[in-house]
Amino acid sequence: MEESRTGLSRGSDLDSNWILHAEFSYAARATLQADEDRVKVFTYFMTSVGALVATLKLTSPGDYKELLAFGLILAGLSIFGFLSLLQLVKLRLAWLDGVRTMCLIKEHYLESVQGRAHDAAFRWRSETIPRPERKWSVAFLMALLISLASSASAGGAALLLMTAGLGSAKPIASGLAIAVTALVFSAQILLWDRLCRERQSGTPEAPPSTETAQAQSGEE
Repeated sequence: MEESRTGLSRGSDLDSNWILHAEFSYAARATLQADEDRVKVFTYFMTSVGALVATLKLTSPGDYKELLAFGLILAGLSIFGFLSLLQLVKLRLAWLDGVRTMCLIKEHYLESVQGRAHDAAFRWRSETIPRPERKWSVAFLMALLISLASSASAGGAALLLMTAGLGSAKPIASGLAIAVTALVFSAQILLWDRLCRERQSGTPEAPPSTETAQAQSGEE
């Protein structure tokens, strides 16, 4: 019997239930992995922030070279925070894809059950999945804290670099640091919201159900 490139015989029967079970299990593992990776990204960044804050408190930079060095370090930490925020966005969307896949498989089975007696047992459906940009979710709060730390790092970098350039902490340096902090924070929160909304609006529609497909074929 001729075999395909996958190693399966062309005439062999495939157990669709087994395939769907494997797909559901894979989506569940991918969703769990996205949650775990999100915690790792958040923990690693916040640990880096804590270590740098402790170093600044113990060192208390005063001369030009120290101010310049710590200013550049804070700028690098701000960039690291921005990249961590992008990672959180990707992991949030990976979680969304996994949950959507599981919901589609559940709905496929519910449509196959006579009487649909199990409808009330499943709260999440494709149309009731939480929006990825939903405010006050755990993912949003993580993004909020990273944005706060990243923007504070950017403001601190501006303050130290301006102080090193001017020779003293003048009001203009403080004002610039506050402006940079507010600008970076607002930009990162808006970026989080926009990237998540774009993914939500760009989600492909689910395939039609069996009854819908039969009705459309009958109309044709």
